[in-house]
Amino acid sequence: MNVLTRRAIWVTSLFFLAITLHAQNVTVSACSGGLERCITEADSLYEMCFEIKPGPCAFTSFEFDWDDGTVEKINKPGPLLIKHVYDLRTFTKRCEAGGIKRFRFGITTNCPNNDNNGGYLIFKIKPRPQFLADVCEGRPATLQNNTCPSTTDVTWLWDFGDGSTATVASPSKTFSATATSYNVKLTATNSCGSVTTEQRVPVKKIPGAKYQFSGYSVNPVNVTDTVVCLSNGGTLTMDATISLDATSYSWQVSPSTYRFINGTSATSPKPQIQFSRSGTYIVTLTARNTCGTSQPMVCTHKVVDLPSPQLTSQPDTCQAFNYVVKAPIAGAVYTLNGSVFSPNLPQPLAVSSAPYIVAVTLNNTCGNQTVRDTFLVAPAAPVRITSPARPTILCVNGSPLLLTADGAGGTWSGTNNAEINRQGGRDFFNPRAPGRFKLMYQRGTGACAVMDTVTVEVQGIQPTVQSVNVCSGQATVTLEGSPAGGQWTTTDCVNCLAGNILTLTGLRATQLRVNYTVATSGGCSASATATVLIGQPNASFSVSSGCSSTAIKMVNTSIGSTSFQWLVNNNPVSTDREPSLQLPAGLVRITLISSAGSCSSTVTQEVTITAPPVNGSFTTSVSSGCSPLSVSFSMSGNAQPGVTYNWDFGNSITSTAFQPGQQTYVNQGRQPQSFTVTFGGSNACGSIPKTTQIITVLPRARAELGVDSTIVRCPPTTITFTNRSSGYTGNVTWDFGDNSPPVSSTAAVMRHTYLSPPTKQVYTVRLTVASDCGPDSDSTQITVFPSEITPGFTISKNPICPGDKVTFTDASTPVASLVKWEIDGHLLEGKTVSYDQFNRSETSYKIKMTAYPECGGFASREQFITTGPIPTGDFKVPVLNCVSQPVALTNTSDTRLRFQWNFGDGTSIDSTFYSPMHTYTTNGQTYLIKMTIVGFPIACTNVVTHPIEIRVGSQSAFSVANNGVVCSDTLVWLQDQSQHASEWKWYANDKLISTSQNPQIKLTQGHYDIKLWTSNNGTCADSLIKQNALLVDTCTVYVANVFTPNADNVSDRFNMYGHNLIKIHEMHIYDRWGVLVYEAANLQPNLQTEGWDGSYNGQRLPADNYVYEAQVEFIGGSIRHQRGIFTLLR
Repeated sequence: MNVLTRRAIWVTSLFFLAITLHAQNVTVSACSGGLERCITEADSLYEMCFEIKPGPCAFTSFEFDWDDGTVEKINKPGPLLIKHVYDLRTFTKRCEAGGIKRFRFGITTNCPNNDNNGGYLIFKIKPRPQFLADVCEGRPATLQNNTCPSTTDVTWLWDFGDGSTATVASPSKTFSATATSYNVKLTATNSCGSVTTEQRVPVKKIPGAKYQFSGYSVNPVNVTDTVVCLSNGGTLTMDATISLDATSYSWQVSPSTYRFINGTSATSPKPQIQFSRSGTYIVTLTARNTCGTSQPMVCTHKVVDLPSPQLTSQPDTCQAFNYVVKAPIAGAVYTLNGSVFSPNLPQPLAVSSAPYIVAVTLNNTCGNQTVRDTFLVAPAAPVRITSPARPTILCVNGSPLLLTADGAGGTWSGTNNAEINRQGGRDFFNPRAPGRFKLMYQRGTGACAVMDTVTVEVQGIQPTVQSVNVCSGQATVTLEGSPAGGQWTTTDCVNCLAGNILTLTGLRATQLRVNYTVATSGGCSASATATVLIGQPNASFSVSSGCSSTAIKMVNTSIGSTSFQWLVNNNPVSTDREPSLQLPAGLVRITLISSAGSCSSTVTQEVTITAPPVNGSFTTSVSSGCSPLSVSFSMSGNAQPGVTYNWDFGNSITSTAFQPGQQTYVNQGRQPQSFTVTFGGSNACGSIPKTTQIITVLPRARAELGVDSTIVRCPPTTITFTNRSSGYTGNVTWDFGDNSPPVSSTAAVMRHTYLSPPTKQVYTVRLTVASDCGPDSDSTQITVFPSEITPGFTISKNPICPGDKVTFTDASTPVASLVKWEIDGHLLEGKTVSYDQFNRSETSYKIKMTAYPECGGFASREQFITTGPIPTGDFKVPVLNCVSQPVALTNTSDTRLRFQWNFGDGTSIDSTFYSPMHTYTTNGQTYLIKMTIVGFPIACTNVVTHPIEIRVGSQSAFSVANNGVVCSDTLVWLQDQSQHASEWKWYANDKLISTSQNPQIKLTQGHYDIKLWTSNNGTCADSLIKQNALLVDTCTVYVANVFTPNADNVSDRFNMYGHNLIKIHEMHIYDRWGVLVYEAANLQPNLQTEGWDGSYNGQRLPADNYVYEAQVEFIGGSIRHQRGIFTLLR
């Protein structure tokens, strides 16, 4: 780590440790220590304590965001301590984020002046050094550093155990072969401390292949020779784990008559092999590790089966003789009746009743095996045939005759082709043909043979007859049977046979069966049956399509026929009933003529016969060439109809065309590749023998470029390139992409040095190789960063207003790998950051940006951003305001400022008038008027708001009871129907008569104009006047004291009369005793034709005094109850 990097880390740490966030706001600080904490893997749950101190505002509650998904609500005033447990298990275990984890905590208080604050809590993992080393003798080895963390602030110290050290992260080191291992130490250091780990690193060599084996026997003759016995399973277990420094293995066994068993394979360290055939096998073991491949270890193993001695069988004999072993086996032990003898010397054997037993035993490493032969040397015993008896006469075709003799082990034979069969372990003579047969039973051979004979005479006759077909209408038919002298009979007709003459006249049957019986002098007889078909012959047959190379059987289904003639393409070919015919290819015409006597029938069919396919061959336009290779194929002859052709071009492409199209062969490998082209074909009658040709495709030169270590470097850097190409010839060309001259070389390894570029450069390194098949190239890109960086950044706007969000963008050259920002004591990280906590007006804030290049070090740049003043002002709002009436707003602010007015009712923003007027059109709401003050010369803004109440205007409305007509002695009821009214004034003919909402008043007789004035709490008044809205008049009722119902049309009915009287709703009349004598409803007043006629139930009532009760209605709806006494006179 260079000095600049350490200094940057130290400065950053001071910022975190000394963080004090906005002194005028609430402050948050660690209870102890700083805000950067060093942890280990054991710190899976970490409790953090913060001290909260209030600023000028004494908050009573606040929210604290711990930035781990937890937001804590605390209802306590400060100062106080709060604690929280961070779950760091995954972070520490997996070493996430390069070993540094940041939590951006924040506090939001209930103070009205945005008394909020926050900061970063940083956890840094103490180094856990780990590394992997795979070291081969005499080769550079790269030690893989797996330490957590691996950030740029970690420094390294390697101690290789041989007195040498290194300070890079993953060094390359060649270890001497003087020691078999080295104790390597890695020390990792960061601001949290130093930790050292130590490993024993073995120095591996190219492995030495070696194996031991089991499952064999030692040759007793040659103890260095091992033998695997097939009789014991033929298995051999091999153990290659005794090889030196081997990590993998490869086995080869020749010949291939073996298999791996028990789940092992050709790469197992301890494979098991089972041999299937005896012989000598060569086993080759190759061991491997990351350092290379061993020299093969080759061993020979013999596989032996149990010995298989052979002994020629000796037949039994009746004479003494000298026994000689044929083709004696060297090393075998021969015994005769248990006694060992020399197989090279004859053994004299005398006649004996006991059997002789010769045995041969052969031994080898895998065991022994014995073969025995048993035979007799004894005089021959006589034999006698016990069945058949002497003499014996049989009828031909009789039952088989059992043959027995008193001596077992012999054989039966006979003269004149006697038929002797063996069934179920016994011998039988079958009398199939007449004649005299001499049966012989013999046991033994040569001079030892004994025999007995017996003669059997087979008598009988075998008649033959011929079935005939005759035409219908024929009178008789002559039957023919052999030998002559037999008798013809039938049961199919009566009196129709006379000797061999069959009379057909009068018979209705179409088929007759006749029997011909012949007897011999010895009493044997035989019969034969013939069929006589009567009718017209009908030729019929069936035949299937077939091949010209195969005979096809004709299926004859003709009836009423005795002879047949077959023609093929009008040429006679056969007279058999169902011949098998070899037919020519193509469309064949087959004719069958069926005859019966002089009658015949003819039928013809056509059938298609297919010829087998004709053999074919092909040639290729080329047989070898460079990939991609285009090959054309030429066929001999022409395509044969009905034949399916099959091409396999050896490149996973097939075709069924006779003449295929061109094929393109591609070889993407490193070695020449052969493709086998196969042609064949077939139809239902055969196949074309497959023909093949080989196409050899040469690979093109294949360029492959290798890079040692990383492709991103810091200058100056020397990079090692390797040529991994194949298939090329001659020199290769290297172009390193930095305008240096191309290099032509045959070297497999090239080194090139890149100097520091002014900016980040990506160099394209290209390797070009060539062969007879053309050139090829491979390339890779090498990125080289400059060693210095020029810092710079842009600010989205400046000057700004308090609270504005500003974006800062890194503009360093070259592009930095890491950018850190310090803004008003806050630390941020990223190439583009935004910040909106510029809360103080008329303040200059310092912005510091630190850029870290890829290759270490850092550089910083500072700029300042200024906040402008916040403009102030105010306006006045009238206290009482009515809907639809202009409201005048009075602006008391500085006239040099600009203003925007939002009247709160959704109308457009007014930015024209200094003190605007506005009319609200919606009733009864409170609106918030917002005046936005825009400063000058910096357009900072401030907002002033005032509520305004828009009262609803009253809407006067009323009605007059009784339809506006009332009686002068009745109260007038005025009904208010206004809306949004809280104050009322009633006027009659311009005179105030009431301030009640719904007054009831009494007015004198006359016509009146009624006016209603209303207001909403004394404002937003309204009025309504109705002309002639009310008529006040006198209302009277007149009732006669006497009425005379005498039909003189004068006072004949009792009724009621009055001024402004319009209806009598009910009328009841009672006599002096209170009896109801009349009632009526809805009577019309003022009519002499309405009312009571002085009767009750049709009877005239006497003159007397009566009482009436009535409910009457006057104009305007006024209702009165009337009661009185009147006199009825007659």
